[in-house]
Amino acid sequence: MTANHISSFTLGSFNGDMGYLQGINQRAMKRAILGAEGKFNLISTDWKWETFAGYDEMDITSKTPGD
Repeated sequence: MTANHISSFTLGSFNGDMGYLQGINQRAMKRAILGAEGKFNLISTDWKWETFAGYDEMDITSKTPGD
């Protein structure tokens, strides 16, 4: 520093310069479920059936707002 004629310099902190941070998090879940069951007789035999279907969707948003 002496050779470059620097007598002082400012030292800072990145985190201190950022200020208070607050995250914004949002979640939305969608779900659809369908089920059915039944029975029938075919050629003197008894049959049973069951079916099920499902659909799920999740939307997630995460933001850090700026000043």
